[in-house]
Amino acid sequence: MGDRDSPPGSEAPTPADRPRVYGIALRRGLVLVVRTPSGTYLPGGLLRPGEDPIEGLRRRVREETGRTVSGATPLADAGADAGATPLADDAATDAADPGVAGGAGAGGAGAAAGAARGQGPEAAAGPAACFFTMRVREPRSLPSEPDHESHWIPVGDVLDELADGPSVTAVRLALRHDARPGPG
Repeated sequence: MGDRDSPPGSEAPTPADRPRVYGIALRRGLVLVVRTPSGTYLPGGLLRPGEDPIEGLRRRVREETGRTVSGATPLADAGADAGATPLADDAATDAADPGVAGGAGAGGAGAAAGAARGQGPEAAAGPAACFFTMRVREPRSLPSEPDHESHWIPVGDVLDELADGPSVTAVRLALRHDARPGPG
């Protein structure tokens, strides 16, 4: 069964089987989020079949916020703990993972692994989700998704407002990296 991104009769993955990408934009103590009827999320979502993750992130951010991504770095490359790679969602693993909200503990490589396991509004379970730190330019167009409203909210509020644990963990990792001293 196809979806709106694949032709009828194709063997393309269903939305629940496709990877997802999410961006974390930090600016002067604020984080960019998207509020929808189902909750507050980081901008991003499903990739189209065969779509490059950075291009997919640019498309999703433009659709949801009207903003343009001017730079994006995978969270692992942004200085997160070793082990931050895209992983398949697995509720049993999440429950035991110290890095996933509601898991057995907190911090370390488990947190990085948990950050890579994302759940967004489109899918409760599925394959990989990649988180990126990103820079955005203010809107030059209106979002194409009318039930999505983008907001810059204080870092202290974002951890309580986000609708899914993996996004909270990813934001914590991005904040930890953002607070590290630069080289030199």
